Amino acid sequence: MDKEEAQIIRLTYFEKLVNDEIAEKLHIHPRTVYKRRMKAIDSLCEMYAFAANIQSDAGQDEGTI
Repeated sequence: MDKEEAQIIRLTYFEKLVNDEIAEKLHIHPRTVYKRRMKAIDSLCEMYAFAANIQSDAGQDEGTI
């Protein structure tokens, strides 16, 4: 996830701004805010899935010698 996507996530979910407000703040089109937020959410899902997979692999290794 790049810095602008992270900023959009922060503005949306932590500062509770809507697309139009974020767009105005970042000087981009509201549709661009939507697309970048969706891309950021996809990235977060991939990171979560990757981390969960690593954690489950680590749990399997504990039982082996």
